[in-house]
Amino acid sequence: MEIHNSVIEAEFALKNYGVVLLKGILDTAQLSLVARSATQCFSSIEQILHEQGIEQVSDYLPFYYFFNARSTSVSLFALDDYQVTRAFETISHQMLSILVNSLAYQILAQMMDNSLLFNLSQSWVRKQYAPSHYHPLHTPHSWHQDGALGVTFNPLSDSSNDYISEPLTPLITCWIPLTDCGRNRPSLQLIRRNLDQLLHYDCLNEVKLRQRFAPDEFWSPEMTLGDVLIFLNGTLHKTYVTQAMTQDRISIELRVMSANKIPKWMNQNVFIPLTE
Repeated sequence: MEIHNSVIEAEFALKNYGVVLLKGILDTAQLSLVARSATQCFSSIEQILHEQGIEQVSDYLPFYYFFNARSTSVSLFALDDYQVTRAFETISHQMLSILVNSLAYQILAQMMDNSLLFNLSQSWVRKQYAPSHYHPLHTPHSWHQDGALGVTFNPLSDSSNDYISEPLTPLITCWIPLTDCGRNRPSLQLIRRNLDQLLHYDCLNEVKLRQRFAPDEFWSPEMTLGDVLIFLNGTLHKTYVTQAMTQDRISIELRVMSANKIPKWMNQNVFIPLTE
């Protein structure tokens, strides 16, 4: 398991395995407040779902929620309507404070540079249900790489090479559970290999990935409130959920980028500086 709570060890893990789990480094009191906001937000959405049906939910939500019925996710902006404290201007600024005042910030600055930004337009709050709780459109995420964000895939032209030539979108993901996860609640499964290329989507199925990567490279960590999973843009991952799980999970994923490496197609995205 890649669990490291020092900058040097975490940087080594990220460069070699593409992922590191930092245990208990985030302010749990502040995260608990964010978790309450997220729980209220999804409860409100589920009430609309119950009364109006899943197909109509988006019609009853503000546009800035950017509700996705298949992943049951909303923009980080949505939580501002459910703030339980006004100590911060927005939930985004609250999450910024939580991250900056932790070891995670030092690791991100070491891996990227000091011009770090949150891409708020690409940061999400998600509810992953236990299998018995799925609504009709809910679908767990299958295998993917976050560096594929914004990339156009063409059909494979070379059957001997499953990687594509388009570069990875330059970002790092901080995945933060707002509930315990990995045992009774869904978590993530990752492949512990630092990849600097995008695998074509035709190759992102369980059978082909099991043939390509060793069994011990597949990792499904158990996490608790206060933990953060940091992974690189090429790291393969998916939702980890089993039929035995009986409780739901809520999580936040923050996309961190360097101000010097913003793709042109992101020019209309909303960013805030990640500074001490």
